[in-house]
Amino acid sequence: MDSGRVHLSSLYVQLGKVKFVRALTPSCSATEPLESPFLTEVSTPTVMYLRWDSDHGPIVRLVESKAKLTPLDHRGDAVKAEMCGAVFASRLRKYFELHSRIQVEKWYHLVDSQTILGAMQRESYGFQTFFANRIGEIQTSTNIQDWW
Repeated sequence: MDSGRVHLSSLYVQLGKVKFVRALTPSCSATEPLESPFLTEVSTPTVMYLRWDSDHGPIVRLVESKAKLTPLDHRGDAVKAEMCGAVFASRLRKYFELHSRIQVEKWYHLVDSQTILGAMQRESYGFQTFFANRIGEIQTSTNIQDWW
């Protein structure tokens, strides 16, 4: 029993040495420009990363992520879920630009749905209401050239 406590105590000591980066901006960023942040929308989750180049290689920071973007009863409609992910990504970008002092050089929105990507490049008037409203929001709040 005592050896188990000693082992647990040593694990706590090791756990105390774990360090997490608290700052979003790396310490070397004062002299190096922000190269490219990434907003990815892969199926329904949306993730926002910032990426800087440094002398020691790229530095990547997680800014925000959201995994659940649709109600549980809408699980079967993948296109709607992907659309909700893309809308959240555009809103997250807008929020970041409004409330952050970090100036972003280039945005990349990575989408795994060719349906959503193709719809963004068309006029939004030909779609049903759900789709048209969301495509219109994405088109007015982001540059379509930033979506890949």
